[in-house]
Amino acid sequence: MSSPIDLSTLFSLEGRVALVTGAGSGIGSYIAHAFALAGAARVYITGRRLEALQKTATFHKAIIPIQGDVSSKAGCSALVKAFEDAERAHGISGQIRLDILVNNAGVMTNDGTWDKDGASADEISQALLKLSDDEWAKGFAINVSSIQWMSASFLPHLARAAAEGGKAQGRGNIINNTSISALYVSRDAQGHLYSATKAAAESLTQNLASKYTKLGVRVNSIAVGNIPSEINDLNNPKSFISMLKDIIPIGRPGNEEDIAGVVIYLASRAGSFVSGAMLKIEGGILIGV
Repeated sequence: MSSPIDLSTLFSLEGRVALVTGAGSGIGSYIAHAFALAGAARVYITGRRLEALQKTATFHKAIIPIQGDVSSKAGCSALVKAFEDAERAHGISGQIRLDILVNNAGVMTNDGTWDKDGASADEISQALLKLSDDEWAKGFAINVSSIQWMSASFLPHLARAAAEGGKAQGRGNIINNTSISALYVSRDAQGHLYSATKAAAESLTQNLASKYTKLGVRVNSIAVGNIPSEINDLNNPKSFISMLKDIIPIGRPGNEEDIAGVVIYLASRAGSFVSGAMLKIEGGILIGV
């Protein structure tokens, strides 16, 4: 008996156009690599550091750097125009489509720290008051507000991809990197600002999914943890991954392939019936602590 399942196309991104924010290094660069290898026609990567973007782009000819800043609404609008100009430069005429938007850009600003076993109320108070109003605002602008601004700014392009024969193939979708910090609460975890922004990003993902899915635009999140990256460095003893690496239930830190498998699933025909989901990529740490 023949099967309707065609594995050669189920996970393929052949011919698709993607845009990944914060892709100069770490998880964003892993996602760009994965999309290019899965057959995407063009993978636009954005970030503030042009040199880092250019380095990521050397991995595959489909990866195209666009320097930009998602920390403001104006910056996100500028990225839309830069994307449209780049698509026209590649011979795309008429209305522009975007198959995949990945909101990955993020910043981690550390709160003050304290001795988890012996700090006084005054010491904890001072640590939690360390960051300024501007630092809190910047954290929320990049980790939360940029998701709203990018998702809204690119919605017409995403809806067009879904409407023009793309719904059944999973075209026109958003993936937000919200981090397991959205869910992880422990007396040992002292990054209150980062955790708060990621929890807000997860809430925003659900709200966007509730509005966009009827337009054919799926919205999902990946809650990543224990994957080495620029802001989660195994060589930094105070990083999240360094503190948890010895108690990860699956017995190892994650890697680039662990990210690739999940994002390709969500972005392809394989994940075309999935919207409003949060997929945890964290080695089981949330069920093992």
